[in-house]
This record gives sequence, C-alpha cells and structure tokens, in this order.
Amino acid sequence: MSQRPGPDAAIGNSSRGVILLVVALILGVIILNKTDAGGSGPSVEADSPVTTEAKSGSATTSSTRAPRQPAEIKVLAANGSGVAGLGSRTGDRLTAAGYNSLAPTNTDTEVATSVVAFTPGFDLEAFYVALALGLPPTSVLTLEGNTSVPDTKGADIVVLVGPDLDVTAPAAGGATTPTTVFGVTTTLG
Repeated sequence: MSQRPGPDAAIGNSSRGVILLVVALILGVIILNKTDAGGSGPSVEADSPVTTEAKSGSATTSSTRAPRQPAEIKVLAANGSGVAGLGSRTGDRLTAAGYNSLAPTNTDTEVATSVVAFTPGFDLEAFYVALALGLPPTSVLTLEGNTSVPDTKGADIVVLVGPDLDVTAPAAGGATTPTTVFGVTTTLG
C-alpha cells in the first residue's frame, strides 16, 4: 500500500516552484540588463566569444569565436521589394549601424519578405545584421541558393530587401499613431 503525500509535501513542492520562478526571473533581468547596456543598437564586443555549430552532412563542427566588428563585414542591400530606393535606404541604415555597406543593387525577382543571406563563416554576423534591421532570426539563411542577385560584389552578407523593410510605408488601415523616422516625429493619416 503506497502512501499519498500529505499537505506538508504539497507546500514544499509549491515553495520550490516559487523559488525556481523567482530565480529564473532574476536571471532574466540580469541577462536583459547586460544586453541592453550597450545603447540603442546591437553591440558586438570583440572579446565576447560565441559558440556556433555548423552542420555539414552527418558531421557537426563547433567553434568558439568572437563575432567580427560591423566595419569588417561587407554587406550588400539588394532591393527586391518593388519600392524604388528602398535598397539604398536599407544600405544607409546598415552604414549608420557601422557596417561596410556596398553600393546597393536590385534582385532579378521580387521578394515577399526580407532575407539576410550569409556566406560561409558569417552566420553569426548575419544574425546581428538581421537584428540591426529589425528582422526576425528566421530571416537569416545561407547565401547558397537563396539569392537572385547576379553580382554579389564580394559581399559577406546579402540583404534581399523586401517590402517589410519599408519603414516609410503607412500601416494597414490608415494608422493615426505617430511614427518616428530618422528622428523626426510625424502623424500619419
């Protein structure tokens, strides 16, 4: 005959759960404070190593390295949005973030959503480029087979610019909320 836990055991389990939740919350706050301390944009410290894993066939390799500084990364904005000048504006945003932005170009075909495509060895940096542009991590892909750009100009990372990067486009439904673009506040609508 097995014994059922008494009320004291239930209180003990509940207390442990609350303690674990508080510890997780404190750790989350500490991590967020460390990542937000850098200012308005993503920062990359040369002495902060990051572990990345690359899979090739059945083998998995792992390396620990510090991410490259933005100025060391050649990024090409390729406009596939159908919005005139959006590739150039995206290139300007990358330059403002400290990246070595190459002269923008156009894609051969339009893209529905933006993609940050990287050459081998620039996977980590591509995530930082996506972050700088406000794109989700799911937008980061390998460059091989994911570009409709005839000449990548030797870029380490190619941003296939979609209409989602058009920060000047009005929101659906005629929004009347203020929008800040390049430090100027305007009211749409």
